[in-house]
Amino acid sequence: MNNYIYVAEENASKLFNLPPENYELNILCYSINEDIMEPFLLFMVEKNNNFLNFPKLLLNSNEDFDIENNLERIIPTEFIYKGVISDKNNNYYILVNVQKTFSNCQNYFTLVTEIINYKKIYNYSFAQEITNLFINNPSFYLLINKTTKYSYKLPDVVYKYINPDEMNYYLNFGNKKEKFYESCDEYFFFNRAINNLRHVTIVRYALFSGNKIYFEDDDEFMLNDYEINELLKNDKYKTITISYSTQNHNFPDMLVVNYNNFIALSINDICE
Repeated sequence: MNNYIYVAEENASKLFNLPPENYELNILCYSINEDIMEPFLLFMVEKNNNFLNFPKLLLNSNEDFDIENNLERIIPTEFIYKGVISDKNNNYYILVNVQKTFSNCQNYFTLVTEIINYKKIYNYSFAQEITNLFINNPSFYLLINKTTKYSYKLPDVVYKYINPDEMNYYLNFGNKKEKFYESCDEYFFFNRAINNLRHVTIVRYALFSGNKIYFEDDDEFMLNDYEINELLKNDKYKTITISYSTQNHNFPDMLVVNYNNFIALSINDICE
């Protein structure tokens, strides 16, 4: 039994008044990930002309219209149709719980923080209507803890640069500890942003991070294990954001102690 409520599910209904004319319904496909320390939502978007948008379904008000049958033509995985919900501007969304996430060259599952804070996945920008939806309608992305009645924290997006021949390993195991710096032992390391790199493979992750920031004046990270443990004492998420005074390198700037903080979302090759 899960310990959360998805607010949009509570508000969706299969009984709704159809608009009086032909209407393009947005399909809000979502998945609730429970594989790491806290549950979080992922939303499916389609890439079209280098922009990311929701899949659409044209509703013909002059015909008998079965939403569920039409969805089977569009969604290539198991799903549960939850009903229709509208936003503050009376735009309609078909709410669909996808049982298994998938990514390919046309579809991505995105984090809310990517939509609101970064407004892109890799170098593909979200359509303005998606950004506006989530900024103006928090109920569309909130998971509420049944016990505390507070909303769960939203994970951030982070990245890891790997060699193409390492892809199978990262697809199967997510990440591995590395001794990246001489000053400390092995940890999980990530980059918070994608820099201008060529001929590299990038793994994209969801990460639950805390608020510990370490400002580094040297060219590389200089904390030792004792200092890391002291900085993270009594910290729930056990992560350190590294803020370098110089940004002329591609060193990782997120240190993570626990494997249960993150999960891989997609892998993309940067060839140019």
